Order: sequence, then C-alpha cells, then structure tokens
Amino acid sequence: MRYFSTLHNLGPYCASLFLYLEIQHHLTNLFAEYQKYLYPVDGDMAVDIPSSTPAKRIPLDIFDIDDIVSDFRSFFSSDDCPAQIPIPIPLAWCSPKVESLVKVLLKYSSPTFQGIIFVEQRQVASTLGRLLEAVPELQGTIRCAHLVGQGVNSEGVSKHSDRYQGDAVKLFRDKEINICMFLLIVA
Repeated sequence: MRYFSTLHNLGPYCASLFLYLEIQHHLTNLFAEYQKYLYPVDGDMAVDIPSSTPAKRIPLDIFDIDDIVSDFRSFFSSDDCPAQIPIPIPLAWCSPKVESLVKVLLKYSSPTFQGIIFVEQRQVASTLGRLLEAVPELQGTIRCAHLVGQGVNSEGVSKHSDRYQGDAVKLFRDKEINICMFLLIVA
C-alpha cells in the first residue's frame, strides 16, 4: 500500500525509489543476520549455517535478488552520498502534484526562502526530500530534510543515513536547509 500511495502522490520514479530502498533495507538486514555464516569461496560467498541456527539456511536466491537490486543502484543512490539521487529527475517522471509543487517553489524561491511541506506518510516525506534536490529546475536552490517523528523508521522504509545528519528542525532554523518535510498526522 505504501508503494501505491507513493506512486499516486509523487509518481513512478519516487515509487520505484521507495521500492528500491525497501528491498535494499530488507536485504541489508538479512545479510547482517547471516554475516557470521558467510565465507569466501573462489571469489564468491558461500553459506554455511549450523543446524542449531533457527533459520537453518539462507535462501541462495537472495544473492540473485541482491545482484538484481544492485543493477539499479545507479538510478537511486550515489556512491559518494547514498542519500543523494545521482541522476537528474525530469518532471515527466513525477506526478502532477510534484509538478505543481516545483512551480510554487520556483515562483517563491529566493536566497532567503524557506518552506515547510506537510505530508501524510513517512515514505512520501523521505522520497520527496530526495527528489526535490534532483529536479533540474531546482538544483542548487533547494536543500531538503525531513522530520517524521517516531514510528517504523525515519525514512519511511529503513534507517539509511540521511545526507543531513542531525536534527532537521535545527538545520532548518540555522538555514542549512531551506525546505523541510514534516509528517502530519490527523487523528
């Protein structure tokens, strides 16, 4: 449901970004869980899990899934800064809502401009924060962070480190960022 919500609100690129981060998060956790049982064999990783381990065996297909996900890394993550999208994102890959937001940001953008965007879901805050800095029309003028409060995690998908370590409110107050996404929960 979070994928479809992201697709509807932000468009196909952000929904794919969310899915990539979600799968990457689960693969990272799985590999961390079994790391002590992996050992190198002829350049590959072999699996030797003792029978006393509750899971007994890691599915070897996981390595194939990891290879497939790795093939998409260049679209969603930079080696220099994993939280930064390495390619420019055309507005055609975004929803009309994002296009309207970009128009508003361009209209009111100035050297002293700051804005707050309220969203309803964690993954929307996270992916929108990454997306806005990768939109060519906004590059160099927008610096984003997000604050989603407590919950599953800060990214809406995983605990990936954000490019702006620390408190988003403090960064916003100190003008290190000029756009902040906040999770708005309506009860």
